[in-house]
Amino acid sequence: MSEEPDSIIKTEKELGRALRDKRERLVIEGPLTSKVISIRLINSTTWMVIIPVIGGAVAFAVSTFGAGLIVSMLVGCGVAAIIGVPTARAIAEIAVAAGGAAALHDLRKYSEVKRVGDRIELVRGSLGY
Repeated sequence: MSEEPDSIIKTEKELGRALRDKRERLVIEGPLTSKVISIRLINSTTWMVIIPVIGGAVAFAVSTFGAGLIVSMLVGCGVAAIIGVPTARAIAEIAVAAGGAAALHDLRKYSEVKRVGDRIELVRGSLGY
């Protein structure tokens, strides 16, 4: 598991790969920052409703090599109505790049250590406070 500690993540695909690789530190910059903040702010009840839907849609899209993308998008419409289109789209892209929806749960386990402008830094695990 090699890691570039100071590499800056700017896209959903990069974030998905970083989560898949279980990076200890995530430095996210640009428009993705607000989406990550939104994902991390989703309450547990809403999360329990949307994550199985997202997981199923991602699995279907991947298993059909993209042919099921239309069906997955239609399923995702309900999720988008709940959390908003940009956040739902980001969740789907991150999950696909990470290889599954479990990575989104991992993202919620990171602790925020710094937020300045359109940049956020997260570390794996709890900070103890």
